[in-house]
This record gives sequence, structure tokens and C-alpha cells, in this order.
Amino acid sequence: MDARILSPMPATPLQRLLAHYRVTSQTEREKGTYFEERIRTYLRYEASYADLSIAFQSPTRFLKAA
Repeated sequence: MDARILSPMPATPLQRLLAHYRVTSQTEREKGTYFEERIRTYLRYEASYADLSIAFQSPTRFLKAA
């Protein structure tokens, strides 16, 4: 059996964060929203991506127009 499956706690901070999202989210949509917000925040403050800030606007802006 794969040792990663038997591990009680994920090893990396990202794995722990994703496990937290899985446990606390009540729906798949909520889990996806948490993940999208985290990625958007990372890209906003990561120097390599900071200049592309227009790409990190909330996807819900499209829903408001409908």
C-alpha cells in the first residue's frame, strides 16, 4: 500500500492547506472558491506575476453582468 495514503498529516504546507480546505468546505464550490482565492492572492504578491494584476480580478465580476 502507498505510504502517502497512510500518512496521518500531509507533509508540506500546501498539502496541509488543501487538506484543511477539504475538511472545512461544506460543498465542492466552497472548496474551489477557497483555492481560487489562495491562488489569486499568491499571484498578486509573487513578484513574477504582480505586473499581471488585471488577470486576478474576481471571476464573479462576470456573473454580475449577466
